[in-house]
Amino acid sequence: MFEVLTQFVLLGRPLAESFAAPRSHTEGNTTLEFEKHWPEADLKELGQLGYTTRTGGNATLSAIAQENGQLCAAMR
Repeated sequence: MFEVLTQFVLLGRPLAESFAAPRSHTEGNTTLEFEKHWPEADLKELGQLGYTTRTGGNATLSAIAQENGQLCAAMR
């Protein structure tokens, strides 16, 4: 959910594009889970910094937002 909010609110990307972006998950330790479409260069760099990276699943997320005066919905 954090990635979607970051893409949509902070970076100003459209809702559909925000939902399409790959996601990550952490429990607050040095093991990080990423969806399979996460850029390999990022995973390699995180490994060099001491993090353990692995491919994980994703959660279902849905949202409704107002963009350009119109309601739009997204689910993934």
